[in-house]
Amino acid sequence: MDDALVKAGGFGRFQWLLLLSYIMASTAANFVLYNIDPLTDKPDYMCETTPGSGLYEECTSERICDSDMQIKWYVDEDSVDSLDNWVNTLDLMCEPEYKVLRMMKIYYFGEIIGCFAIARVPDLFGRKWPLAISTAF
Repeated sequence: MDDALVKAGGFGRFQWLLLLSYIMASTAANFVLYNIDPLTDKPDYMCETTPGSGLYEECTSERICDSDMQIKWYVDEDSVDSLDNWVNTLDLMCEPEYKVLRMMKIYYFGEIIGCFAIARVPDLFGRKWPLAISTAF
């Protein structure tokens, strides 16, 4: 393996720089990729049992969103399932579950299409610039 690397021109400054940038880019992407499930989990909600009673019980986001009248509710911060994630940040509480899960599926679909699209690029343009550009993205 070492002989093949030497015959190919060695592992120079550009390869080290590209390796470092690739490691940094993949590490940054993995923070989202490996945590996408907790980032899209809905927290536990507490809803008022009857209006004005001041008593709360566990409820779902569907009950809050589908109700004809205003229900007093809050996120149960004491629950281990309640995370400050994309559901709160992007206001996804009233979105159907399939739309929230679509964010996860789009990432994987993009990887599949990217593998097919990128396979021919090095043959046409070489390895150096396509790899540097795709790593930058």
